[in-house]
Amino acid sequence: MAFTKLKLTTFGQTIEAKRHQGKGIHFTRVAIGDGLLGNGSMINRTELVSERHSMLIDGILSTDDAKQSAVVVTLDNSQFEEGFPYRELALMAQDPDTQEEGVYLYDNAGQECEYLDTQDGGVVIYERLKLLIRVEQTEKITFVASGNPLYLSAEDVQEMIRQHNESVDAHPKKADLGEDNKVLPEQLPEMDVSTAMAGFDTKDALADADGIVITDSAAENTGKRVLFSKVKELLGKLYVPLTRKINTKALSSDITLSAADVGAAAASHTHALDALTGILPVNKGGTGQSSLDALLAALKQAGAVQIATGSYVGTGTYGADHPCSLTFDFLPTLIWLFGAGFSTMAWNSQMLANKSIVSPGDLTIAFQKYPFPFEDGYQSGGGAYPYEYVLEYYAAFQNNTLRWYAKYTQKSGNNQPVEMDSAAYQLNAAGTEYGWIAFG
Repeated sequence: MAFTKLKLTTFGQTIEAKRHQGKGIHFTRVAIGDGLLGNGSMINRTELVSERHSMLIDGILSTDDAKQSAVVVTLDNSQFEEGFPYRELALMAQDPDTQEEGVYLYDNAGQECEYLDTQDGGVVIYERLKLLIRVEQTEKITFVASGNPLYLSAEDVQEMIRQHNESVDAHPKKADLGEDNKVLPEQLPEMDVSTAMAGFDTKDALADADGIVITDSAAENTGKRVLFSKVKELLGKLYVPLTRKINTKALSSDITLSAADVGAAAASHTHALDALTGILPVNKGGTGQSSLDALLAALKQAGAVQIATGSYVGTGTYGADHPCSLTFDFLPTLIWLFGAGFSTMAWNSQMLANKSIVSPGDLTIAFQKYPFPFEDGYQSGGGAYPYEYVLEYYAAFQNNTLRWYAKYTQKSGNNQPVEMDSAAYQLNAAGTEYGWIAFG
């Protein structure tokens, strides 16, 4: 099959923009068809060229690295009335504002496609399809579920456990507790041995070979005999033998122990205080400083690491005329920028050689460009007028102040590039809180 890679459509880009506004994303189904694209553009599709079959979604799962999600559907040809070439594949979504359904991701295999026959033609198809998408926050994804029992939700499992625990037949041998939190008398096993022992004589002095009768709980509380020698062995591990001594004092009766008997100092004693007055030096276990400010200054002088944290709320501005800036109380050697909800943006995982950690020592007073880790231009669709974008980053550092901005331009066909809204890429989306950590 000549499917290459699912492309995000123009409709899908609109859905993504609204997802970043906190409106979530709602997938409706997966559709396949046999239409030929011809000179049409994949990214401009809002529906399939020729839709032949639709599948509801079994589930949406996070991948092991939690950087992608997998949309799972079941391809079953039992519902096919006739076979068809499997050329088109689309993930459908719903606009949260207009409720309009459209193509979110699309791919077309062209002439090099697979033919899906019917079961009457002797072919049985029952396959799981997984469509990988770059949507990390799966809790903000909703979908129209197929109800396939092979993909149970956590709530479904909890309900099954609840029904099992409440069933009267679930635990037929379970003992019940009375109001006194004890097992009901009628459920206790037979443990009365008084009748069998009623005629026994008593014995005051026990020998090692004598036995003590017990009921064995591991053998349905049947009667067993334990030798007195074993009882003494067990008691010897619990109680101190009378033959032991502490500092020549026998433990056969109550004794009084002095501090010297156990190597402790007397209750009344003194210590030399002359070395403990004033400011305690480092070699005596102290800090050598008289105040917290002095201690911090000494640690800084000795090269101790300084750490500062903070956050800011994005204003929505971007570009060279509206750079972002952070000023620190010390000269940092490393700065880490991050922002909730924008974990796939450049400054989170791609900026500055694919890292969000900035080294001010690599920057200059004037703004300088950092190369994007991927290609500068990305062609996302075929046809006569391909769609391209260029994403650039600039940063500068002076007087403990880091400044940066992003420049995002789009180009369609032979038209001139147009600078687009890059506030999100610049970590300055309006109303979004971002954080930072500086190390010096």
